[in-house]
Amino acid sequence: MDNVVCVQTIQKFRPRLMEYVDRNEISSEDAMALYLIEERADPESRFQTWFPLMPNEFESPPFFNKEELNLLKGDDIYQKAVNARRTYRRNFDRIQENVKDADFSYEDYVWAKHMIESRAWHLRGKQYLVPMADFFNHRPHPSVKYEDYVPDVRGEFFEKHHRITDCCAEVVADRPAKKGAEVYETYVLIVFMFLSLFLSKKKTYDTHSYGDNTNFIYFMYHGFIPDENPYECVDIDLPDLFHDLTDRNDNMDKTELQLVRSNRIQVAKAIGFRQPSICLRNEVHMFEQIASYMRARTIDASSSFKNCRDEDDTYTTESLRSCVPFFDSKPIRSSIRKKLKKYKRKKSLDDAKNNRERWAIRYVDVRMNILRSLLEFIEKDVADREL
Repeated sequence: MDNVVCVQTIQKFRPRLMEYVDRNEISSEDAMALYLIEERADPESRFQTWFPLMPNEFESPPFFNKEELNLLKGDDIYQKAVNARRTYRRNFDRIQENVKDADFSYEDYVWAKHMIESRAWHLRGKQYLVPMADFFNHRPHPSVKYEDYVPDVRGEFFEKHHRITDCCAEVVADRPAKKGAEVYETYVLIVFMFLSLFLSKKKTYDTHSYGDNTNFIYFMYHGFIPDENPYECVDIDLPDLFHDLTDRNDNMDKTELQLVRSNRIQVAKAIGFRQPSICLRNEVHMFEQIASYMRARTIDASSSFKNCRDEDDTYTTESLRSCVPFFDSKPIRSSIRKKLKKYKRKKSLDDAKNNRERWAIRYVDVRMNILRSLLEFIEKDVADREL
């Protein structure tokens, strides 16, 4: 394992760095970053043939200048990029305060930190930065389909093809390749750790593609956006399911009120909602889910719900469409329009000055297109009902 950057390597060759970790003065991730910095400065380092191949600049949003970053205004990634910068600075200041012999710049630290963020494996709670294994280009595995997603199976598949032994780190091909053909990888390397560091969201992992991730992951940490990504989605907050039940002035008694509330919840769960929000993909069936949610908001009599079930006594988008052909779409349309108006980008791809601007414009375009597609779907539904 001497030629892999990991905690074991640091303990063996630069144990003083782990002493800071043991005293809770720096994190183990920062110890890895310091190890990289010191190795890069050492002309005798075993990694000297690897360092010249590493990028010196990154195309991820935390490294954008003000003009480039402004292209992302209106999207959550803008603030997350700003927060990432603050986290870098805060951690750097902590290291400068606690590590007595720290002799490196903020730029050195951020370079090393992002090298780990964008390239390290994460296996069984440990990180491994493996020279040359970080140079595979991305291509989705043929089996990567949203509808086939099974987290536990994919985790096993990842570990099967990415092995850590007592001596080595191994990447194992999952199928034959012709001599001279390019071999691709599916990275999921940063998702566990860096989502927990910056977002505290779900953990996912996969193998032989960059994984079941939204464009946020690719862009924020890897500095690119896939040509196609079936997992890209935009967070949408849905209108209040009980908007008309809070302050009712009619004669609905408390029992009936509770029944209506309970039935609306049952409908929402049946069509796929556990909370009044969704990460919306550009798929018609998800648009139909939202329309069904909006239909459920209009049912105001407990006796009406039984008529909205199908022959299997289940709520479906089809049965709800038949039961509630008309619904008030203004709240969801207003919400989408407000979300679209938040985007401040004024450049097109043709106006982009560099790759960073191209990625930013493309990132925003994809997300705005999802919102526009939902809006068009809802507006067409309204128009069809008015015919």
